[in-house]
Amino acid sequence: MSASDDSNLTSIASINASVSGLADESGSDLVSDAAPKCSSVVEKLKESAVAVYAVTPNLAARAEFFFGGATGDVAILKGEVDNVSELVLSGVFEIDRQGFFMGAEGRYSPKNAFSRDFVDTKLTCNLVAVQRDAVYGSTKDDFPLIISNIRALEKIIALKKGETLVSCVRESRGLPCIRLSHALFAKKDDGDDADTVAHNENATAAWPVQNHLKEALERAASTHYVSPLPAFDANGVAIHPVDYHRMLCGAIVQVHFALFHYSIKGDKKSIFVTAACEIRVLRAPLLAPCNPLKRGGLGYDTSTTANKKARLCPAASLEGDPHRDLEESSYCRVHLYQLRLRTHRPLPVFSVIYSVMSSLSPAPDNGIRYRVWGFLFGPRSGPRRLDLRVFGNDDIRISGTQYLFAADVEITTSRVEVEHRVYIMFFDLARHQAQRADASYVFVRVRTSHMTPLHIRAEDDLQDILRVLLVLANQFPAVGERDSAST
Repeated sequence: MSASDDSNLTSIASINASVSGLADESGSDLVSDAAPKCSSVVEKLKESAVAVYAVTPNLAARAEFFFGGATGDVAILKGEVDNVSELVLSGVFEIDRQGFFMGAEGRYSPKNAFSRDFVDTKLTCNLVAVQRDAVYGSTKDDFPLIISNIRALEKIIALKKGETLVSCVRESRGLPCIRLSHALFAKKDDGDDADTVAHNENATAAWPVQNHLKEALERAASTHYVSPLPAFDANGVAIHPVDYHRMLCGAIVQVHFALFHYSIKGDKKSIFVTAACEIRVLRAPLLAPCNPLKRGGLGYDTSTTANKKARLCPAASLEGDPHRDLEESSYCRVHLYQLRLRTHRPLPVFSVIYSVMSSLSPAPDNGIRYRVWGFLFGPRSGPRRLDLRVFGNDDIRISGTQYLFAADVEITTSRVEVEHRVYIMFFDLARHQAQRADASYVFVRVRTSHMTPLHIRAEDDLQDILRVLLVLANQFPAVGERDSAST
């Protein structure tokens, strides 16, 4: 290692050392056995000699851009003259499921609107703050500081008159995110030795693409090599291209990336992009919830216009129901009897499901009354304003079930836990097994420690509801499916 390399590593280590003294107050809400694991990852980032932890205060004052002409301007540490190298930033993020185009083909289409070639393809995704994770959730407090540092770095290059800034800080679902990119192809270098050339050509020829892109890949291979994404699993093993989407989309990752700038004179744009140097999975993504409607299990009847309008326009709450003055005739009860899941494959997001048949009985008046927003899933899906009464810690009753279910039916109740969130589900088991397309399912969310009802928000809880319905379809199959399975 040269003296300039030593000075470079020393300067990066000294910058990271300035962050190590900062108190990490965000981890106080973590469980005791999880906090050391998160802190060890962050400490390694702070002690790294090859990348600067992106939370470093006043990072822009220690950086500048090296103007590289056609190859772009790259952010470097100040004072590097003899050995110019990229300023590599690091952090812990979650890869957003929306805007994920890091599959083996990126988002390339031969008939794209800009007539771009396959060699111009970039794999991209959005890095967001870690959401709802017991171990790495504390790093979300660092995310605003990282965003501030990146924006400060972008201000180092002043905008020229009439120029428009295109930042690598974007927006996803109303929240800031970092657009991470990786060039899928690298131009061939005449200086490569024979072994390197043979390896690169074989890797390019074997790159997994769909049939309609094979011709585009052959054209690209004449001038470029494929550059695999520098992505690794939790054990440090390189992720195969066919597994990019499965193992990265929604994962919690440790990322090293560089910052580049390009000036497009014709369009008068000042563009900043990130380049992925390394992606290492810390927490594999949870399986995305499967919509039971697409499995043919809980389908709607879409043959009539009335049903279409009902799906698009949720029904009014109970307060606006024309039958709200009818006498309450039935209540659903929940008793916590354990019943193990019987599924063909493990579903780690579920802990245990409880299920008993409820009796339709008059409601006593000594329960605590709640009025919350629940969710009705069925031919007329949508939020429902529900009147509930809770008796102790093991009995919850929902009034007015004649407006939600057919009259004179027995209602099955289930308690389901999904990632520490608890739902009470009311449904007609007989209709679920015999006429599933017409079945209705009412969901009420409650606190984990006791039965106090909470509001359901569709944007937060709908994925959980779909997961519960999928498990329910496996646990209580349709009558025809059950008979065929037994024979």
